[in-house]
Amino acid sequence: MDPALEGRLGRVPDGELHRLLPGRGCWYVTSLDLQRAEAGFLRAWHADKQPPVIFHHRDVRDRIISQIRLLSGPAERVGSLPDHLIYRDIVSALPTMDARITLALTDPAFPGMEEARRCQWLARHPAVTVITHEELAGPAHGGTAEAREEAVTRLLHATGHPSLSPDSLSPDLPSPRSGDGDDLEVGVWRRHFTPAHERIFSRLHSDLPAMPSTLPAGSN
Repeated sequence: MDPALEGRLGRVPDGELHRLLPGRGCWYVTSLDLQRAEAGFLRAWHADKQPPVIFHHRDVRDRIISQIRLLSGPAERVGSLPDHLIYRDIVSALPTMDARITLALTDPAFPGMEEARRCQWLARHPAVTVITHEELAGPAHGGTAEAREEAVTRLLHATGHPSLSPDSLSPDLPSPRSGDGDDLEVGVWRRHFTPAHERIFSRLHSDLPAMPSTLPAGSN
């Protein structure tokens, strides 16, 4: 960053920082690392709880399957993030889905796992509104219409629009893909995790956000 610009930003009062950032109505995030976020913004948000923070999270086991699919796919889909480039080579060298899941569960540097662990505070903080992928997926992707409506209602209240109808704002999600390619499907991990994978997950990652294993796909 230009030193002069950095100096000017350093003199902006904490309470004014959020006015310089996009998303002034609310922050809708899938992660927010306390170690990397701007300290002044966090101090101001702690004091005023503004702007509202919405945390959208997904069962980490489904996130693992989605990440493996991405890293196993065409190179142009992976982008240019260094960890994705490196792990695409590693994942592609493994012969089976079983081996790839084992890698994701046991390698602490596997893309997305460290991030999920660092951002658990979002699911625990009383001022953060939590919305899950499982709630928003709707019937077409293994969720329920009731859970989706309730989640959108919570979102409207958190952003100061309680009078709006959830039906008018529920997003139109893409139709499911045929076969095993629906990236939005709830509970897809159940088709790929073996009992050994579930034991590894329970031993190493039971603290991460996940839907209970006893629930059928689509339950909330």
